[in-house]
Amino acid sequence: MNGSIEKTILFRVDANSEIGCGHLMRCLALAQACPGKQLKTVFVLSSSSSKGITENRSLDELDIRFISSEPGSLQDSRETVQLAVQNNASWIVIDGYHFDETYHQKVKESGIRTLCMDDCGRLAYYHADIILNQNFHAEEGEYQNRSPYTQLLLGSRYVLLRNEFLDLPGRTRNIPDQARRILITMGGSDPQNITLRVVKWISELCLPDLIADVVLGPSNLHFPEIRNYLNQQSGLFRIHRNVNNISGLMANADLAISSAGTTSWEMAFMGVPSLLIVIAENQRPIAEKLNSLGAAISLGWHGEITSGKVQRKFLELIGSPEQRKKMMQIGQGIVDGKGRERVVEEITKSRIELRPADESDCRMIYNWANDEIVREASFSTETISWDNHVEWFQTKLKDSGCEIYIAHNEDGIQLGQVRFEMDHNDAIISISLDPACRNKGYGRQIIAMGTRKIMERRNVEQVRAMVKKSNIASLRAFKNASFEKEGVDEFLGEPSIRLVYRKKDREKHAYHH
Repeated sequence: MNGSIEKTILFRVDANSEIGCGHLMRCLALAQACPGKQLKTVFVLSSSSSKGITENRSLDELDIRFISSEPGSLQDSRETVQLAVQNNASWIVIDGYHFDETYHQKVKESGIRTLCMDDCGRLAYYHADIILNQNFHAEEGEYQNRSPYTQLLLGSRYVLLRNEFLDLPGRTRNIPDQARRILITMGGSDPQNITLRVVKWISELCLPDLIADVVLGPSNLHFPEIRNYLNQQSGLFRIHRNVNNISGLMANADLAISSAGTTSWEMAFMGVPSLLIVIAENQRPIAEKLNSLGAAISLGWHGEITSGKVQRKFLELIGSPEQRKKMMQIGQGIVDGKGRERVVEEITKSRIELRPADESDCRMIYNWANDEIVREASFSTETISWDNHVEWFQTKLKDSGCEIYIAHNEDGIQLGQVRFEMDHNDAIISISLDPACRNKGYGRQIIAMGTRKIMERRNVEQVRAMVKKSNIASLRAFKNASFEKEGVDEFLGEPSIRLVYRKKDREKHAYHH
């Protein structure tokens, strides 16, 4: 290990017949990317989860601890923090809808950094250091109410895939004229027993050349009933329980009928044309988005679909190689398989904080301001004299309409500065980085953190920026920090882009979602 200290990530997640295994499986995917970054992992599960995972072989190598407290309770948060401290955890990953805002807040108060796995912006306020929503439909407006330091990782760039998918030699597949091999999977628990309904509907079609792989998760309580029914059928159906190689079944499948949960992203990555059934409310936007993009066909809410609709869509798809090929290509374009590496990269970065500037920062800010690249990007390119800078800086520190913050990491390294000039209910933002910190993503983070901080402190309605049209790096940083282009101007003789971050627009967006 070359003398480096191995850090620990603690995962707080559950799995049982009621909530299924999706939360646990995506945490497993993230955990599998950690050893290569010298990160240990510890999983903390409620004792009620033990029955649902004992037969899952993919979990054998995990360090799992069980706690007896009520899941999501105050005592749960205390036990979780205690285990995190005992294991020297630098991060706690929380994944589950039964962990409410108070739970997240109590864990965060421990001082340990937290990552919240989320799907739908369900909390009134977010305290986590990072929010991860891997769904394609995820947008910033869902997380308007969050701490200034909270970083957002949103969209399918961050889809978490397990080793069994990433270790496959390739994703190319043959597209037969007539689909013969199908996959039926409704998640880890399938409490409504949608699997049996789908199996019956497909068997009614009497397609002699069809082979159907039926996958039942470890928490599925309907196994005896489904097995008894399949035993009465011909060799059409093959039942698989507690599989550790669903990626192989996907690779062999010509199409799938599936719930619209985590499996949807795995099938998109594998290029499996899919008919999706919504079996939980949080799956509805996933199914609708994949349907609108042409990567899958949404059959709708499980309680509203009919055998006729399922059979009709199924027959159309198995007989249309052109549509299946198009769905394969679109799906593989959405999920590239690099999501978990992107998340681990963010986790391993040093924490960034903002502190108010003081008189001791005068020389440092002077050096940043006179850097050659900074002067070239500024509207006034002339070198600043020391005397003029000192006078300007002392004036700004005393100015109630100006706030200057220094960004630094947990190692004490100064990264850059962000300044806000008040203009009624608006704030004008400017930023500069230490030369050694450029092209590392710090600009976006500092802009985003500073913007949220000034909006909370000053009740600012919008933050505006003016950037030279030629300053591509700065324009990209503001765009990645969710600023929008407002217009093009001529400012001090330079073609410039007006950018804005509006509080009202974000709040409306958040309400809409």
